Formats: sequence, C-alpha cells, structure tokens
Amino acid sequence: SWNASNEDEEEGGDFDVGSEGFYRLIKYLGESAVLPISFNLVQTFINTDDWKHKFAGLYAIAEMGEFLEEDVLGNIVDMTLAHFQHGHRKVRWAAIQVIGQLATDFNPQLQEQHMEKIIRALVTVMGDANARVQAQAAMAVINVVEEPCPKDALILHVNYLLGKLFELLQNAQYRYVREDVITAIAAVADTIEEAFLPYYDSIMPFLM
Repeated sequence: SWNASNEDEEEGGDFDVGSEGFYRLIKYLGESAVLPISFNLVQTFINTDDWKHKFAGLYAIAEMGEFLEEDVLGNIVDMTLAHFQHGHRKVRWAAIQVIGQLATDFNPQLQEQHMEKIIRALVTVMGDANARVQAQAAMAVINVVEEPCPKDALILHVNYLLGKLFELLQNAQYRYVREDVITAIAAVADTIEEAFLPYYDSIMPFLM
C-alpha cells in the first residue's frame, strides 16, 4: 500500500518523463522563456478542485524551484503551506516536497524569512494519519535545517520541533518513518551543535 512503503509509485513512465522533461525545458531554453508561461499554468492547476491537477502543479513548483526569483518566495511558501491540510494525502505529500526543495534552493533566505511558519506547518503534518506524509515531513526537516541554515533561527523553535520528532519516533508504525525521523534529528543536532545536549538522553534509547 502507499502507506507501507516510501518508494514512489509515481516513479517511472509518464510521470518521470514529464518531470524530467519540464526541468530540462527550463534549463536549456532559459527561465525567462519558460517560467512566465509555466507559472501561469501551474497556478491554474493548483487552483482547481481536482487533486491530480493540484499534485501536478505542486510538483512542477518543486521542479522549477531553483529557477525562481526570491521576490516570489513568500507567496509560493504561503500557497504551498495552505495545501498541507488538503484532503488528499498525495497533495499534502507534494506540498511538503515543495517546501523541502525550496529549503534547499533558497537556503538560508527561506529559513531567515519563514522559519517559524514552516516549522509549525511541518510539525502539524508529522501528526498526519498517513505514514508517507509523516516521513515526507521528516525529510523536509532535514532540508530546512541543513547548513547554511541560521543556527539562531532554528534554536528558537528547536524545542517544539524536537518534541514532535521524538513523539513521532516513538509512535511511528513503519520502519522507514523512524529512519527518516532519526536522520532529521541528527540533522538538527548537527546544526545546533552544543544546544542539542539537553536532548541527548531522549534520543539515545532509540539508537541502542
């Protein structure tokens, strides 16, 4: 089932061809030629009620992330976070994918400007009923907290974030979710360094 494995059933066939082709189109024709048209189409897809269209639109944003201008970042973050609570699990999954990709492409600007609302949104979806969505949220945390993520900005929210990660680690039904959560905790520890010491005893029983 979609819950029991973290392997993308979308991989292969038309999905991979479309995803890779879209990225290459932007890269080789240039963002100035492709992005204005693409972004209008993406917004149209995301604004429909069909979850498949929303999924495709969000995934397209993830593909075009590195080519976007910083001045549109805030609007894209807000639009994407609004889909964290969508009724279909794959839309939620795709929205988290976008945030993870933007966190890599716009690090540290995204973290400096939007850390609080992103951390709060990721903590919320870690409590999702779907394991794949939980794992995706943990993986997005890794992208958000990796260097050059500003340490001070992360420390402001680390108690809240680690509390939820520890909770998910204890309650996750699937091994792949626990593995992603442990990796996320390790990434947080790597960034906040000595500030992680008070949490050390909480994680060690899971590593024995």
